[in-house]
Amino acid sequence: MSTWRYRARAANGDLVRGVAESATAAALADRLLGDGLTPVDIRPRRGIAGLLSGLGGLRPSDEDLIMFARQMASLLRAGVPVSRAVLSVHAITRQPALKRALRRVAQGIAAGQELALAMQQESGAFSRLAVSLVAAGERVGRLDRSFEQLASHMERERETRRAVWKSLRYPAFVVGAMLLALIVINTFAVPAFVALFDRLGTELPLATRLLIALADGSARWGPLLAAAIIAGIAVFRLLPAWHGLRARVDTAVLRTPVLGGITRLCIMARFCRSWAMLLMAGQPIMDAVGVTADIVDNAAMRRRLLGFRQGLRRGQSLSDAATRSGAFDPLVVQMLSVGELSGSTPQLIEEVGRHYEDEARYRALRAADALQPALVILLGVLVALLAAGVFLPMWSVMDGYY
Repeated sequence: MSTWRYRARAANGDLVRGVAESATAAALADRLLGDGLTPVDIRPRRGIAGLLSGLGGLRPSDEDLIMFARQMASLLRAGVPVSRAVLSVHAITRQPALKRALRRVAQGIAAGQELALAMQQESGAFSRLAVSLVAAGERVGRLDRSFEQLASHMERERETRRAVWKSLRYPAFVVGAMLLALIVINTFAVPAFVALFDRLGTELPLATRLLIALADGSARWGPLLAAAIIAGIAVFRLLPAWHGLRARVDTAVLRTPVLGGITRLCIMARFCRSWAMLLMAGQPIMDAVGVTADIVDNAAMRRRLLGFRQGLRRGQSLSDAATRSGAFDPLVVQMLSVGELSGSTPQLIEEVGRHYEDEARYRALRAADALQPALVILLGVLVALLAAGVFLPMWSVMDGYY
């Protein structure tokens, strides 16, 4: 018997987490379904040895998964059986984590499992969205089309992230350079000048005293602050059971003036694209909303989207449930209403996803344009402070000497 961690949805939509023993993930899934729970994620429970062994290969990158989806689509379109296609991709894959996952998927297929179920047991490599899309493709006999859609979807997500990062890259670089300069100056330059000024007995100006105080504070509290930040990030990432704390942090992120708006737009773009893709693949609307809501990283937005699903379950229309959830803009609600009346809901939802994508790129570009003058001014103030703190005492010494 193996020990598994699982996440499942109760009949009322609540998320249930737990640990259980079972021979296989499929047997545990059947047991959860018998208890009235819909499995969301089932993965082996790892101890310290398992965690250390997992360090041998990182998670597959987007490029690795896109290549995997493209290769599977090509092989299946050519008529290659699923088991042979998985083995063929495994043979040419070099990414360690993906290669191990494909080997276990091939073993699961050989044992009689469907491809989607075998992929579900490798949740470290394949997202729930990918598993759901493959399951839909298996139901309608169009696995090649499902893998094509998955690859196209991931490519669009990658391009959106790159566009947003490209807009914010310069401000991030300037801020990073400023922080690095402060660390170097406070660590090496200021202590040397402090020793020199002490020997000369010169009265130090305010700018120099500020630099010295900043250097002393950095030396005394800097390592402790860095360790606290690293520990906080580790706890936040490695202890998902603290979902209450994570929800509060995610809510604070969404309320951040500039970053919060861009984050929300990126989340909604991903949600709408994934939702439309699953609908076009033949997934029922409730299942599609549940899957796409569960893959949202931000806990605050996930709560709103699950509220949207609850509204649909109570019989509300798309537009009414979207309005009550608070996750959608008024323009988007109108588009959903039109799609519901015209019978073109998947196409309209995909258009909504494009709208959020374009808006996220525009806001990121506008934020970068607004930040650049402020960063130049801040950099000028920093340089002026450093120059005043270093050169004013030297000029005082020279004036006294002459």
